[in-house]
Amino acid sequence: MALSFKARKKGTESLCITSTMPARIGFKVQCTDSKHFIFRPVFGVIEAKKSFRISVVRNAHPKKRDKMIVCAAVVSRFCRNN
Repeated sequence: MALSFKARKKGTESLCITSTMPARIGFKVQCTDSKHFIFRPVFGVIEAKKSFRISVVRNAHPKKRDKMIVCAAVVSRFCRNN
């Protein structure tokens, strides 16, 4: 799995998650401060060898160290993206 993200101090950006595997990947995005970082959607399914874009809204707040975690696992073909 590959991630591409460029953060700004405030505003909306895109997080691109790309599956490098020959299987479907289910993912969930988590953050240490959900009031200042809003992810849409928070979870989903990426088809094999495809990319998925997530909208990231960053609200203005004092500088501090936050972490973003993307949990991922191989999912069956019966798992839906909703």
